[in-house]
Amino acid sequence: MNTFKKIYCRIFQNCFKLVIPILPYRTPEILKSTSLISHICMDNHISKVMVITDFTVHQLGILDRMCEHLDHHSISYVIYDKTVANPTSDNVEEAKNLYLSSNCQALIGFGGGSSLREF
Repeated sequence: MNTFKKIYCRIFQNCFKLVIPILPYRTPEILKSTSLISHICMDNHISKVMVITDFTVHQLGILDRMCEHLDHHSISYVIYDKTVANPTSDNVEEAKNLYLSSNCQALIGFGGGSSLREF
C-alpha cells in the first residue's frame, strides 16, 4: 500500500475514534414480545414499517405472530427477506430502495446478526 495512503487511512481512523463518543447514536430496543411492536408504532405515530429478516425465518412462519399484531392495529408492513450472512452493499442498497419506495417510517430487524447488520 502506498505510504501516503497508509498515513491518510490512519489519520481518518483516528479522527473517527475521537468523534465516535460524541455522535448521537441510538441504542436499539430489544423487545421480549412481538406484541409490543405494534404499541411502540402506535405511540410514535408510525403507520408503515419494513421488516428485515432472512428467507428461512420468513418461510418458517416465525414472523406470523408479529404480522398478526401489526394487522390488528392497522400498521402496514413490507418484508425484506433477502438478507444473507455478511450482507453485501447490493443487499443494503436493495433494502434501502424498498424502504424508500414503500414510504416506510421505521425498521424492524427480526432474526440474528445479519438481519440487524443490514441496517
